Amino acid sequence: MERAISVLAAIREGTIELCKVETAGDASPIARVGIEKVSMKTDLIPPERMKLILVESARARLLTEVRTFVCTKCWDYLEMIRLSDLPDHPVCPKCGSPALGVLRMEEARVQSLVDKRGEKLTKNEQQINRQAMRTARLVSKYGKTAAVSLAGRNLYITDAEEILEKENVLSDHFFELITESEKKSLKRKFW
Repeated sequence: MERAISVLAAIREGTIELCKVETAGDASPIARVGIEKVSMKTDLIPPERMKLILVESARARLLTEVRTFVCTKCWDYLEMIRLSDLPDHPVCPKCGSPALGVLRMEEARVQSLVDKRGEKLTKNEQQINRQAMRTARLVSKYGKTAAVSLAGRNLYITDAEEILEKENVLSDHFFELITESEKKSLKRKFW
């Protein structure tokens, strides 16, 4: 800092003279070096590479999520499964139905629903039942892809439906759609 002050003082006193270099709009050799250094700092990861990193990160994050699956046909099956371990077209091992509800809660909270076989439920159990039924329709239609879309952060069932209508295979585009929906969900949450 002291040297900068002494240079500015020398300019004021006239010991150092400033002169304008005409470059016809091009950067001077010294400016070019500065511009290159700044651009190297901002382009650490090219945009196309960054997009790929974000997609792979979303894929890894979502596939390691664990969800509770409950059969909405026989109400005799309840299990927590990591999404990466889920078959492409999951079915109830008890009755063979693809109508598996996907819930973002522990088995213990769903156990009473299974014990009552979906009948004579409390208000809380009715709400869980409705959620299980809606998600079961998606899993019946789209399989594992539906379960993965339902694992998105702060996403509603309607968000998952919109994603699945656009893309229903576990592709890069599918994970991009989920991350876009997660961003919209954050905006919805805070605005």
